[in-house]
Amino acid sequence: MDEENQIQMLEREILGQADENSEAALDRARRIVRRIAAQAERRADEIRRQAERGLAVRRQAERARALAVAELEVSREASSRREEFVARAFDEARAALAGWRERPDRDEIVARLVTEAVRALPGEEFAVELAPEDAGRWSGERLADLAGEVSRQTGRAVRLKPAPAKGYFLGGARVTSADGRTRADQTFEARLERLAEDMRRMICGELFQPEDRKGRAK
Repeated sequence: MDEENQIQMLEREILGQADENSEAALDRARRIVRRIAAQAERRADEIRRQAERGLAVRRQAERARALAVAELEVSREASSRREEFVARAFDEARAALAGWRERPDRDEIVARLVTEAVRALPGEEFAVELAPEDAGRWSGERLADLAGEVSRQTGRAVRLKPAPAKGYFLGGARVTSADGRTRADQTFEARLERLAEDMRRMICGELFQPEDRKGRAK
């Protein structure tokens, strides 16, 4: 075999090996690419799941915040409505009390309130504040008679003396111990104020109770 033929055969052998080697390299490259693509897809799926979980958590948190805000608004509205009803009830009560001096038992009302005040206080000597419209009806003698009646009820030698009213009030009485340390406020305004919390509870129970309780109440 001449030299030229040997060269041609060697060239074909080299080229054939190159083809085989290149095909093998391409196969390896394809396998690597498929493996990388699979890993990338798995990673992408994991990222998507994490994002979905994060979004679900955020949505749940947003719903919880929205519910909390709504509940707060409902509570504020209920509180506002309750106070509105209480204020309206107070206005109606004050309006009803405005004409109490037209009642035939107006003096008995004053006497009862003074008696309740004295019974709540320690001591024997007291100053009695009455509204100007009532003070004139309770002269020293009449107040002394009331003191005698209170003494019989309490078992104490009670003495009552009139005192000028400090500020306006609709009716009733303020009674203060002689040393000024203790006082019982039996004015209509004070009695209404003491009723306020009971009125709030009553209004809450009657107007703002849950629907199932309303149904059972009926």
